[in-house]
Amino acid sequence: MSWNYRVLKHVAREEEWYQIHEVYYNEDGSIMACSEHSCTPFGETVEELKEDLKLMAGAFDRPAIPYEEIQYGSY
Repeated sequence: MSWNYRVLKHVAREEEWYQIHEVYYNEDGSIMACSEHSCTPFGETVEELKEDLKLMAGAFDRPAIPYEEIQYGSY
């Protein structure tokens, strides 16, 4: 199993918004699940925090995923 940060598109009551979530993949690269809540940068040191922000920034290099299309629930 692998994971990365992705931008997910949320829709509720005719409103749309985007947040960064952790997305988990099956061996074949298909999406298995995502984090239930959006992510905030974290690190036990300033360098770890910078690295986490770099990983999150990579989410903008891929297409947004509709949150409701992730079929197997959330982590």
